[in-house]
Amino acid sequence: GYAPSMDASSAIELRAKELFPNKTINNALVLASGAAQNFTDYVNFGLKQLSMLENGAFLFKDLDFSLKGTPLDAASYDTVSKVTKETLPNGVKLGTIELTKPVVPVPPATIAVQPVPEPTREAKKCLESISGLLAAGQINFESAQAVISTSSKPLLDKIAAVLVSCPEVNMVITGHTDTDGDDNTNQALSSDRANAVKDFMLNAGIAPTRLSAVGYGKTQPLVANDTSENKAKNRRIEFRLVR
Repeated sequence: GYAPSMDASSAIELRAKELFPNKTINNALVLASGAAQNFTDYVNFGLKQLSMLENGAFLFKDLDFSLKGTPLDAASYDTVSKVTKETLPNGVKLGTIELTKPVVPVPPATIAVQPVPEPTREAKKCLESISGLLAAGQINFESAQAVISTSSKPLLDKIAAVLVSCPEVNMVITGHTDTDGDDNTNQALSSDRANAVKDFMLNAGIAPTRLSAVGYGKTQPLVANDTSENKAKNRRIEFRLVR
């Protein structure tokens, strides 16, 4: 804009530095005659309104004062407009006030973490029975296949009988392999074997809603895969409670 004298320009620059102590002030006022009386007071008024904004601009045109910008915070949105209207210098008319309401960040929703319920006595007893059967005899498959060995079917019949005896208990059947072979093959094989056992249980009359199956490949070994005996232990089917 324009300033009527160097003194007026310097005074305006000094006021701007007072109102915006942490900002870089660039005085681009150009000296020109014909400024309104009380020019410095009018400009200082505009600077004061700007100090209530995060960003913005003001304009004097024929002593009409206009202001636009974003207030520092949502709470001061109405205050800026009210203060501007009520403190206009004598002789100044209000033009337009265009304020953008600051966006209030929405705090992340608090998610209540529900405690995992303890298994019921029936569920514990059911799992203990199945774990005992698996400790006494492992479920075996044809080599590198998801075909249950005939020798393992009596064991699966006993597990199915336990599940029949605890109809309120839901379980997930998990499949596991050793480290022989590549990861993708092991993952697929463990999943297929878990589903083969699930299908056996479904054919034995266990409700589909009570069972699920998942394969973990070689990611959950019981022991180190350093001997043939240990690898055999890691190739396994487990039953886990669903809570």
